[in-house]
Amino acid sequence: MKSIRGLALVYIVMTILFLVVILAAAAFMAGPLSKRVKAVETGKTLDAAISAVIGFAATKGRLPTTAEFVSAVRKADDAWGNALVFIPDASMTTVPVGSTEAICRLKTTGITITTAGAPVPNVAFLILSRGPNLNNQTGAVAAAAISVPDGDTVIDSYAGNGVYDIPGPARPEVFDDIVRWVTLDDLKSRLGCSGPTQGRLKILNNELPSVCSGQAYNATLYSDGGVLPCLPWSYTALPAGLTMAPATGVISGSVSAPGVYPVTFTRTDSGGNTVQKILNLNVRACPSWMGGFDSASSPGGTLSGGAAIGGSGAAGTASALALIGVSPSFIPTDQGGAGYPKFSFEQNQAFSITAWVKLTQFPTSPPASFIYPFVSKPGTGAQMSGYYLELHSSAFNPPNTSGRHRIAFRLIGDAGGSRTITVYNTTNITTLNAWYHVAASYSGSGLASGVRIYVNGASGKTAYQDTLGARSIINTNPLTVGYYSAPAAWNSVYNSIYIDEVHMYGAEVRRLGAARVGGGIVMSPSITGTSERINCGTVCEAFYPKGAQVTLSAYPSPGSSFTGWSGGGCSGTGACTVTLGDDINVTATFTP
Repeated sequence: MKSIRGLALVYIVMTILFLVVILAAAAFMAGPLSKRVKAVETGKTLDAAISAVIGFAATKGRLPTTAEFVSAVRKADDAWGNALVFIPDASMTTVPVGSTEAICRLKTTGITITTAGAPVPNVAFLILSRGPNLNNQTGAVAAAAISVPDGDTVIDSYAGNGVYDIPGPARPEVFDDIVRWVTLDDLKSRLGCSGPTQGRLKILNNELPSVCSGQAYNATLYSDGGVLPCLPWSYTALPAGLTMAPATGVISGSVSAPGVYPVTFTRTDSGGNTVQKILNLNVRACPSWMGGFDSASSPGGTLSGGAAIGGSGAAGTASALALIGVSPSFIPTDQGGAGYPKFSFEQNQAFSITAWVKLTQFPTSPPASFIYPFVSKPGTGAQMSGYYLELHSSAFNPPNTSGRHRIAFRLIGDAGGSRTITVYNTTNITTLNAWYHVAASYSGSGLASGVRIYVNGASGKTAYQDTLGARSIINTNPLTVGYYSAPAAWNSVYNSIYIDEVHMYGAEVRRLGAARVGGGIVMSPSITGTSERINCGTVCEAFYPKGAQVTLSAYPSPGSSFTGWSGGGCSGTGACTVTLGDDINVTATFTP
């Protein structure tokens, strides 16, 4: 009996020992298993933090600072409850002055990581967990050279140097930090950085402001990105009269010759990135003078012979120049000096005149009233050299016949008018007290075929004289509106007209006509230096220097919708932009 009890006791003891061994083994295995689970969890937290930092960079154009990191990520602690350590490249946490971002412009960073004996240069940022030992064994926030050893490497804690976490004597321990990093190239790829060169150096200007010939010009070139500081600007083929300050990118001066000038600009940064862009500088032939005659107190010139500012102006403007009586005239103030060179266009130069005129009486009585002078730069005495835009009566010269009054444009190159171009518009002027929109455009060819003369949009013409040759049409007399002032034989010219919105151009002009179908209006913006514009409704044509680019917009009336453009190469319902290489007509259709 005793032997049975002894045997039972042995079994019990053995069972207890077995359980103790099992429990001890389980306890021994639980520690590493818990560490592994927490390591996996922390790795996921680090990956999420990486994505959050990249999202911050995409929004802000820079990396967060260490202070901003906590709010930039959703979870800033690891599985052991310790704060994650964020180490960014300092140059990428601040957007430089004059730039819009701090990442895509860079080629290098200040952080290099050494892992497994191999360097990883140009690291943008890294995020780490202190691991199970709760000690940062990797490095400081401000570090440039950072070591990430293998996990089985035994290192010291470097106690007391202000870098690591646990104070006390140096204590050898296995490196157990969990580290993630992103290189600059990877970050730029994830942010979608792109550009003509590495580093995304770019010239911001897409166009240069246009300018009128002879006017002061000022423009500034801008760049962004690159490795700062950038080197001075360089350029090629600036038109004569302009200079550029390489340090500031400021272009200044003036250009006398109208035209379109392509200019190549180059920008290089201190990292060797280079970018070029070709921009066109459009120098327009703007009016040398514009007579709106809307202010009686300051008409812009000298009134004489009964000329006055009054009445209702053209195209809805306030006032006009009234030339009523014997020898009335207006001489613009700005004539370019005592020799009056400003409006001295030569026979081989393109130039144009546009104006609105209204007749209150037809010229009927000989001799001088056969002509009403509009705008002219007349010669003196028998030397008639100059140019003349005028109305000829029915009795003046062929091709006019009885009952016709027509607009004429003449260029005279000698005494007596034997070397002359004379071109008539074929439109008969029949209506008194109505505004006519007139224009004369000369190509500089020395031929009547180089003249276009318009009356209310009609450009039909008849050449009466075509013998100018290469004779000079320049004189030293002022430009005159109305009375000729010369030659002496014409000094008793009788006028009965109003004139308004006179423009002088050092270029040919072309007509832009607008038409409407249905209820709505068509408008063009004002162009600097001229009051010519479409406002149709009321004004459905305008004259612009040849080559000008003009944008038309359509506005439907209440109850209508704009359904599209036709003519001039325009279609659809957006804005209509035309380039006036020739006369152009555009129609806007509105549907109820």
